[in-house]
Amino acid sequence: MQNTHSHTQIAGGPQPQNPKYKNPLFSHGEAHKKSSRYLIPALSIGLAALLALYFIFIANDSWKISVAQYSGNTRITTDMLNNELNHYVRGHAFLIIPKKNILFFNTKDVANHLKNTFSLEQVAIEKIIVRRLIHITVIEKPLQYVLSSNGTMRFVAADGSVLEELNEEMRKNPTNLFVIELEESRDESKPLASDLLETAQEVIQFTHGKEISVNKISIKNEGASDIKIYTGAGWYIYIDKSRNKQEQLMTAFTIYIEKYQHSNSQPNEYIDVRLPDRAFTK
Repeated sequence: MQNTHSHTQIAGGPQPQNPKYKNPLFSHGEAHKKSSRYLIPALSIGLAALLALYFIFIANDSWKISVAQYSGNTRITTDMLNNELNHYVRGHAFLIIPKKNILFFNTKDVANHLKNTFSLEQVAIEKIIVRRLIHITVIEKPLQYVLSSNGTMRFVAADGSVLEELNEEMRKNPTNLFVIELEESRDESKPLASDLLETAQEVIQFTHGKEISVNKISIKNEGASDIKIYTGAGWYIYIDKSRNKQEQLMTAFTIYIEKYQHSNSQPNEYIDVRLPDRAFTK
């Protein structure tokens, strides 16, 4: 015979509950009080440490750059570079870090700034922290032309970058660089138009070693077509920039040889070959 045991819960009677255990060695309330008790001193110590680091490594003038040395510059004077550097490192980075602090001196930003300001080929900056010295090496773009525009004369690199202005001494003793003259004003922060540079280069290459020496071209503006070429003898050649320049120059030189060189004379004013199949002399 099988015995069956059943448990019946009496309605309204006490419900069975899982026992709760308490760690006699740990109290949440006491732990919270202890953490609060140490929090403020820890924060104070951390803040004091940060302030100490700030005054030792950031605000301390002992880390201020004392000397800037330059090399590689020939046309751009050391004073020009130094003045631009001093202007750039005035003030603070992130409101609190002096830009002249050699520990935080941003060589990449300064190099890019100098490169863009002076249209340099390359700029490299070395920090010598123990001497609080920075050494700046620059590579200038090779000169190709002189731009005469807006009442000023500026060097121009082979890529058309308009560089620094010629100083008074250079104006009195002109360089041997080919001159590009623009009659109208232009934005000198922009490079010269590529087709104008190509025209100047074609004129230089074609006339190299020829009977006629040329040293300058003049144009109304970069969008114009009429080019005035100055010869060393004081007369001009007019060509059209939009047409084949080699053919026009060949025509002008042929006219010069046949009409003037054989008689040991020179044009009074110009040879004009801008129109196809027609030429004018004066």
